[in-house]
Amino acid sequence: FNAFPFGVFHEPGLKARVYAPAWTEPLRLDYTLSVARAAAGLVERGALAPGARVSISTHAGGWGETVSGPQARHACADGMARAVVALARLAADGGPSVVLSVEAEPRSSANDSAELAEYLVVARTRARRRLVEELELDEAEAEAAAARHLGTCLDCCHSAVEFEAPERSLALARYGGRLGKIQYSSAL
Repeated sequence: FNAFPFGVFHEPGLKARVYAPAWTEPLRLDYTLSVARAAAGLVERGALAPGARVSISTHAGGWGETVSGPQARHACADGMARAVVALARLAADGGPSVVLSVEAEPRSSANDSAELAEYLVVARTRARRRLVEELELDEAEAEAAAARHLGTCLDCCHSAVEFEAPERSLALARYGGRLGKIQYSSAL
């Protein structure tokens, strides 16, 4: 699933506002969880097996200056932590095992694979805390759930545009969590 763009992907003007709403806004969380519920609906209808693994793509926060500075990035990480708690609940209720697959995007709040790996450490730490507090998981269970539900979408074209070595990009994409999705492009 792709919850990166909000709305119809080929809608006029969407490319200019593809990062809106940012992860600092509750609407981004609501939209992403609606996509997860759609996946759960496919399980209910028998189109996906119970316990199926599902990947939902998203961005790391927002476009460049719209989400800059540590306070805004922490607010984005908190939004993702809330998503992780909801995804863990969904899986516990028989829904699919959803990994929120965050994509590094040139000129965004996570410009490349290294910035995304650093950001995801913060987001997973916040998710672990919330999982302990809200779902009463122990630390090990919370760590496993955060790694299971918050991962990376490795876009090979974006990695190439940033002149990243493929081996390093792949290693960073697997750092601390799931590699939820790989996007290939003929631009490589």
